[in-house]
Amino acid sequence: FIMDVKAGRGALFESQPRALRLARWLKRAAEEAGRRCVCLLTEMGVPLGRMVGNALEVEEALAVLDGEHIPEVRELALELVARGLVAAGLVADVVEARDMARRRLDDGSAREVFARMLAAQGGDLAAFARRKRGGAHTGELMAPRSGWLRRLDARTVGRAALMAGAGTDDPEAGVQLLAKRGERVNAGNPLLVVHASTGERLAAALKELAGSLAVGDEPPGPRRLIRRVLD
Repeated sequence: FIMDVKAGRGALFESQPRALRLARWLKRAAEEAGRRCVCLLTEMGVPLGRMVGNALEVEEALAVLDGEHIPEVRELALELVARGLVAAGLVADVVEARDMARRRLDDGSAREVFARMLAAQGGDLAAFARRKRGGAHTGELMAPRSGWLRRLDARTVGRAALMAGAGTDDPEAGVQLLAKRGERVNAGNPLLVVHASTGERLAAALKELAGSLAVGDEPPGPRRLIRRVLD
């Protein structure tokens, strides 16, 4: 088993020590059942990618498979695959495994395998591409000033996506981030787009998001995505 255990504002456990205890418990439970288990403790204080919502996140995953460089989504996907390759005994070490995973992603092999797997389960990528994209109602949240986007709270963004109708109500609803933490923004430019199923849901989601962002004169400190690996 390869487990991605999150820590941070958008995770089950905000504190890293509590998330680490969960990771150790999961690893022990798997090993007591006779299964090898590798746990990665990863940071979830801000959204991983730029999309939050059912169909939006599928779009983003397909974009990575198609070669688009979405840094943290790609980084985490490659690391999870690499750890799985080592755990399965297919390669000798994680450095070689990362190289193999990167090659398969970059040459399109991963995309081809995903398409075959989807087809075997009755899925239709062409139908997904033909769908009417986005929620029935959309709205933007603008940067209040120019500067660096210092805070983008994952829990609030996730809650706003649910308010917009994501989850079980509307697969097209969610939040699209036009700027991420650590990026330079200009006053009056859109920071994010909300896709909602109704006008009321849109208004509620935008109100929720207004307090989740902070723009300052200095860039925020560096963020380490992968905190620990328990192998």
